[in-house]
Amino acid sequence: MNIEKEVLIISPVHPNDGEVAYFDLALIRVYKKIKRHHTCEIIFNADTSDEKLLNYILSLNPDIIIVNPYRNNLIDSVRLLNNINNHIPECIKIIVGWYAEPDYLSNYITDIENLYIFCGEIEELLPDIIDKLQCHNKFTFKEMKYFHKHGEKRSEKHLFYFNHRYSGNDNTGDLQPLYRSEERLFGWVEIARGCKFQCSFCIASSYNNRAYRERPVENIKREIHELYKRGVREFGILSSAINYNYKLMKNVFGILRKFRDPVSVSGTIHPAFINDDTVLLIKSVKWRTMIVGLQTINPAAQININRKMNPDVFREKILNISSFHIPEVEIILGLPGDNKEGFIKTVEFLLGLPVSISVYHLRIEPWSVFYFNRERFGFNIDYRNYGKVISNFTFSQKEINSCIKYLRNINLRQHKAKSIIFDGKTLSHSV
Repeated sequence: MNIEKEVLIISPVHPNDGEVAYFDLALIRVYKKIKRHHTCEIIFNADTSDEKLLNYILSLNPDIIIVNPYRNNLIDSVRLLNNINNHIPECIKIIVGWYAEPDYLSNYITDIENLYIFCGEIEELLPDIIDKLQCHNKFTFKEMKYFHKHGEKRSEKHLFYFNHRYSGNDNTGDLQPLYRSEERLFGWVEIARGCKFQCSFCIASSYNNRAYRERPVENIKREIHELYKRGVREFGILSSAINYNYKLMKNVFGILRKFRDPVSVSGTIHPAFINDDTVLLIKSVKWRTMIVGLQTINPAAQININRKMNPDVFREKILNISSFHIPEVEIILGLPGDNKEGFIKTVEFLLGLPVSISVYHLRIEPWSVFYFNRERFGFNIDYRNYGKVISNFTFSQKEINSCIKYLRNINLRQHKAKSIIFDGKTLSHSV
């Protein structure tokens, strides 16, 4: 017979980011299942650096605490777990999410007792395992119990789990935290999980063997209606690319168009799946933010990221889209195979298009192909700056810094591009 446990789930403060939203929604599904047999509380947008949160956790004295750290809050989240460990070492600490990768976490964690790392489809994994966990064992990070998504066996102490079935069908619309976006409420709807590609830099396409799985339309519809009733008028569509499946996109957009109040959408469009039919469908809804990934036009860098795109073909597709919405085109600074000349060439290509240019400094994410091949590509990684690449075998630190300076000095009055964004901060707008 399972003993009732007191479980606390924490999702730290993070940007309103689709990558993190996957696990926020997954944690809601986990919470609903755990609550059937245990006492459970979930805290969203938790400030893991706040002493008040630590004091609250200590006052609860939970048997199990689950944390979903991500990029900019990883260090604070680890510090929180260390503080909990100092006061209640017998408490089981569980790390889930994109950053639940033991080798990567070893750059931040030294010795925390009773620590588990859960990877993979946590909706299926966590509730069942929590029923079985013994709350008074004692082991350290070096002896860590490791639930891995692939299935390869690393040692006798490690346990592994990978679920191929889609496990995200429980409704999250009633509990998910809502965000305010220019006086409108914003909510997330997951329509599919996984990816049809495997870009070397990407955490989402490398995770779970990139198996692309769609949610049933009825589940999606129920969640959209739940969010609409709560006042949501801007929907973030969670999928590696909304336009991977024309029929699914048609069904989702059809649901959104039937509401009495006008709604808008945000999401990612894959350029390889832009054609005349998908453009007509994409045009049928109002867009807030449309993200289109390019990353680079440098052939050598494209080979290394496993993503090829002909610049002339890309230009044609973007011109088709920009006739009704200005897309945000993402590129990456610091790719292996790229250099200062190649990066500037990519930027200047986009400066000639009616787009918003969003530049991201390359960060090496756990689970990504780049992470597991970091020595091969000569990455100099700053783990204290959330995995930012300082240099690689073709791109020196001096060149990367010079490219940042170049971005800050661009005068958009001379170009067609509408704005330049670097790591989420707008550098310049066209007049």
